[in-house]
Amino acid sequence: MEPMRRRLIDGTVAGLVATLLMTGPVLFVGPLSPLMLAAHVAYGAFAGGLYGITVEKSSLARAVAFGFALWGVALLVYAPLCGFGLFAARAPRLAAAALPLHLFWGLLVGAFQPRAPQPSGPRPIIH
Repeated sequence: MEPMRRRLIDGTVAGLVATLLMTGPVLFVGPLSPLMLAAHVAYGAFAGGLYGITVEKSSLARAVAFGFALWGVALLVYAPLCGFGLFAARAPRLAAAALPLHLFWGLLVGAFQPRAPQPSGPRPIIH
């Protein structure tokens, strides 16, 4: 399978699984209609695929930073579209709970991504 296609599939699956795992706690914090829930899961899977094809060398730090960026997108775009207002002003508990959950999403996506093989052999000594 082509490397780009493999990264797209791996990222999408990782995004889907991570979104399902992070969404459970959200259901206790704020109201989500079935349509919003479906949109959130689709958005998470799409974002995972986007991560997979845009980040050639995955790391946990990169994935967590990507999750942080998604939190920003959620507050600027997704929250107003769902009626929560800009920065989720009408649902501040949801906005507050969303940050650690998006960081958790990034951690999971990074953990599920294949790593580039590490070079074998002795490491050079740098003085």
